[in-house]
Amino acid sequence: MRSGGGSATFVRCAAGAVDGYGPSTAADHAAALVAVLTDAAFRDRSTHAARRTATSPSSTWASIAERWKGLLAEPG
Repeated sequence: MRSGGGSATFVRCAAGAVDGYGPSTAADHAAALVAVLTDAAFRDRSTHAARRTATSPSSTWASIAERWKGLLAEPG
C-alpha cells in the first residue's frame, strides 16, 4: 500500500509489469480494505486528499476538457 503524492492510490494494480509497480494480489486488496475499515486516521487522510484533488482547479470540467482536447487533437 502507499499513500501521499498526487493521488490516493491504495493498491498498486497493473495488468503487467510497470516500473516500480506490479500486479496486485488478493492479499494486497485485503490489506487495503482492512486499512480503510479499521484505521480512522488513514480514512481521514484519504478523505482530505480526495477532497483536495476533487476541488482543485485541475479537476474542473473545463480543465479536464482542455486536457482531452489536447490529447485528441490531430498532430500538427
